[in-house]
Amino acid sequence: MKIIRKYSHFYGEEYLLVHQKELYKEITDIIEEITPEKMMLKSLRELFHERGLWTKRSEFFIKNKIAVGVQLNKSLNAIYNTFVKHLLFYSNGFINVGVEILPIKKMQLNMSSGAAYYEGAVYNILRHGRSDPPVPLLIVGIES
Repeated sequence: MKIIRKYSHFYGEEYLLVHQKELYKEITDIIEEITPEKMMLKSLRELFHERGLWTKRSEFFIKNKIAVGVQLNKSLNAIYNTFVKHLLFYSNGFINVGVEILPIKKMQLNMSSGAAYYEGAVYNILRHGRSDPPVPLLIVGIES
């Protein structure tokens, strides 16, 4: 997959570039390795586990206090992850930044109905205002 768009909320991407540059590169490398055949959650888990000590925690992959969520299915999962799970992990000190990987709208149109997409996730964040969710996030839009 290719990264088509990125949205940095509360300096999420900037945090990664300054404090976790190698891990950010690792995340982008994993995104580039995702193929249509590897879009199933089991295959994605294998990609993350092949790269090191990623641990799965409630559908997140966490390493060095960075949580990565890959949303290729239900739209409600993306909203829940963005506004609840990232906040919960951030508030409890488990993470410093959250990353959500979603297909862009063009790709989502070719997927099963109800799949979340990048533009919708960014719209939801902007609609809630600058301070909600109060977590540094990077929302990544991908396309094959």
